[in-house]
Parts: sequence; structure tokens; C-alpha cells
Amino acid sequence: MRILILFPLLATAALPTFAAPRARADSQMLAAPISQSQTAQGTNGIVTQDGVASPVGAQIADTLNTNKVLKPLEYQNPIATEPMRDPQISRFGDTYWMTATSWSFFEQQGQNPGVKIWSSKDLKRWDFRTMAVLPNFSGWDAARFWAPELHFINGKYWLTYNAMSVAGKTTQYIGLAVADDPKGPYRKITVDAPLCPGNDAHLFQDDDGKVYLFRSGISASEIDLENCKLVGDFFPVIAKGDKGQWDGGDGVGIEGPYVIKRDGTYYMFYSSWGRGYEVGIATAKNIRGPWTKAANNPFYGAQKIENTQRYGTQYTQAPDVPWTEVGHGSPFEGPDGKLWIASHGYKKGDKIWDAKLVVDPLHFENGIFRTQTPTWTPQSVEMPTAKP
Repeated sequence: MRILILFPLLATAALPTFAAPRARADSQMLAAPISQSQTAQGTNGIVTQDGVASPVGAQIADTLNTNKVLKPLEYQNPIATEPMRDPQISRFGDTYWMTATSWSFFEQQGQNPGVKIWSSKDLKRWDFRTMAVLPNFSGWDAARFWAPELHFINGKYWLTYNAMSVAGKTTQYIGLAVADDPKGPYRKITVDAPLCPGNDAHLFQDDDGKVYLFRSGISASEIDLENCKLVGDFFPVIAKGDKGQWDGGDGVGIEGPYVIKRDGTYYMFYSSWGRGYEVGIATAKNIRGPWTKAANNPFYGAQKIENTQRYGTQYTQAPDVPWTEVGHGSPFEGPDGKLWIASHGYKKGDKIWDAKLVVDPLHFENGIFRTQTPTWTPQSVEMPTAKP
């Protein structure tokens, strides 16, 4: 979540308010995630973003064994959610869980309510479940609450969030909370002090069980989750590009790191706003690097003429594409057992509060995430079918 405001500041009285809806009781039991002792590989050949395999594979196997044919998933972006930025989705059992930056995004529009969590069965209808973290107006985490993430690691649900003590400051800090159930209640661990400075915190668990904290910039450190402390110093991951590149130049940063592992290679998703808001990939064979940016970066996202003029980049987007920003993209396992991406998106003419969820299947071939444009027309995605 970048600090730069690319929308004109509006009078607070003219801005809409969005009250937190009441949590809905879920009549269905949540299937528990598969433990690491059962398997270390996901159904699509990756170690999942949470370091454990999703139970989606069992669901697909059951489908094949019973000769069921699932209906195609039909959807259209943007998904009808309340205003949100920096969404992150995890699939636990047959339920998707999402957290994101809630409205108000910036202090000029009002107080951010804290960290919300939603759930969905189909990626289209999202039900509010809980306020996982509330502002502590006398503590370090009173404002912002940008780019939270939820991960299942070692039998617990770990929530990272990014906040500051006084609205309007430029330095943000990383907080940590934990729960035994994705719908909470969440116990805030960083009550008296934050974990460390940073924004867009992301947790990744490697094959050996070690957990790493990534942050915007982009740098990373090993972390001891149980004791809420870093193990060693932060090490650099990648640097922003040169002036004129989509992820470089004065006033442009790199953010939103998100790491997965596939066939022995680490893939880090990251975003930048040099041309609008777009997503790139960096890869490595060792978690500590060296990391190499993909040749086809950015492989996903949208461009905005105002950004290209501001930062001296080239506008190359097709004229029929309605998007101006689609980014802070994070991968998750979709209904077909393959990788999808969740981002927030703005269309031409949108106001700052019009940011909504955007989801699409990813196309991975020969170790490369293929370049694709975020969809905006009705989509139909085929689900697994029975073997003959």
C-alpha cells in the first residue's frame, strides 16, 4: 500500500461512510487445513503461501473419484465488495478468507476502523466475519492499518498488519496477532510495541519450517513467531528500478511482497506505481537471494496516463482497457486448484473510495507467469471434471 495519494483530496463531509456490518454466523463447519505432517506439496506442485498444502486437492480427488462435474465459475470484475485496497485471500478447507485495507484509506478521509476479515464460498459474495484488530488510540497502532495478511502456520492463524501511532506520520510499523480460528478471536501480540518498522508485512514458511518476514522496500528477515522476534538482521531482496522503468525513478517505490515456492524456485510477487499500479515477479533459488526480476515484468496490472506523465514512463495500455490501477497482487489457490491472483482495482473515472476486489486465474508456463490483462468482462472458468 503506497503512501502517495494520486487522487485529489476531498472534503471529509463529501466522503461516504461505511459502517462495519454485523458478523454473520456460519452454519457450516470449516474444514481444517492439511497439516505439514500429512503433505508438504499443494495440488498444483507448489508449497502454498502458508507453507502448508491446501485441502483443495482432497476435494478435487473426491470429485474425480465420484465422477462429479463441477459447474464453471462465472464472475465479473470488479467483485462487489465494500471499498478495499491490498486484498489478500487464503483458502482454508472449502472457504476463502480475506483481509484488506479498509476504508478510510488515508487519514484525510477519516479514521481507519482497523483490520476486518471476510469469508466467501465462491469468491463473489463476501460476508463480514470479525474485526480482528482495533485501533489503540493510546498506543503505537492507532491509525492506517494498511495491507494486513492472514496465514496458517504451525497450527495457528497469524495476522500481520501495518499501522502508526498518529495519523499523518510517514513511518509505519508492523504488528502481529494470532488466533486458533480464522474468524477469531485474535490476540494481539504486539500490544506495547511493534515488531519492527515497515509496511506491507508478509509471512512465508519454507520447507525447513523456518518463517520469514518480508516488507516493502523490499527486504526480509527470519522471524520467531512464537516469541515475536526477528532472527538476525534484514537482508535486501530487490531494489527498485531506474528512472523510466515501471518500478523505478524518483517518487516510485516497490511494495506488497508475497512469496510462494514452486519446483524449488521462490517466486516473489511485488507491485509498483510508476505507470499506474502493476504487479511483477522476482525469482530466486535461495530465500536469501540473489533475486532476479522477470523479463516480462510487469506481467499483470493497469496503467494510468497521469502516472506515466508524472514519473516519465511510457503508456502502453490498449485503449479499450478500462482499468487505471490493478495491483498489490497476491496469489491464492482458486476453485480449480490452480493459482489465482487477488488485487484491488480502479477504473477510469473512479473516486478514491471506489477501489474493489479484482480476481483472475494466473497462467504459469515453463517457470514463467504469462503476461495478462486484468479481466472486466464476464468470465467462465472451467472446474475439474471426472476422468473417463
